[in-house]
Amino acid sequence: MRQPFDLRAATGFVHAAATSGFGTFRGMLWRGEPPGTPINDGDELPGARGWFVIATPGHTDDHVSFWHPTTRTLLSGDAIITVNTRPVFAPGCVDGAAAAQTERRLRDLPIETLLPGHGKPVRNPWDR
Repeated sequence: MRQPFDLRAATGFVHAAATSGFGTFRGMLWRGEPPGTPINDGDELPGARGWFVIATPGHTDDHVSFWHPTTRTLLSGDAIITVNTRPVFAPGCVDGAAAAQTERRLRDLPIETLLPGHGKPVRNPWDR
């Protein structure tokens, strides 16, 4: 059985995609003040003492995560998400080789608290 076409749903999808920037550049253009100093792998995050930048390409080519070694906390963004409280590495990525390297790098961290870009926080994610 085929699903009938729903014009209202399709129109809503196209409008949402255009608003968020998919399919057009409109939603992807920066209209704010010029950004400050760039952040690089290994830098301490400005204004967040004790947090360090980790380059985690794969999901996107310029993806970064933030690591706090004292508390062993990782803010992973979309490099790691959680599904049913289990860590999942970059399910959608632009560079599979970079994502694999990022996974190896993050698995080497002694993470006690994972704060993912999507999903619930997880304690001791590698003990699962």
